[in-house]
Amino acid sequence: MVGLLCKKCFDEKELDFNKEKNFCGICGTKLGFIRYNPKNNWKIKGQLCKNCWDAQKAQLDRK
Repeated sequence: MVGLLCKKCFDEKELDFNKEKNFCGICGTKLGFIRYNPKNNWKIKGQLCKNCWDAQKAQLDRK
C-alpha cells in the first residue's frame, strides 16, 4: 500500500503523536485518566498534568 509518508517518517510522526497524547507537555510525566488542556495564551503544545496546570495558572494569577 502506498501512503503519503514513507515508513520512517510515518513512524516518527506516530511516536511524536503518542508522546504528545500520553505525556505532560511540560514535565513529561505519564498522564492518567484526568488530563488538563492548556489555555490558548499559554502557547503550550499537548496536554498537562495537574501539577503543571496548577503551576501555569498560578503564574498567570501573579501577573
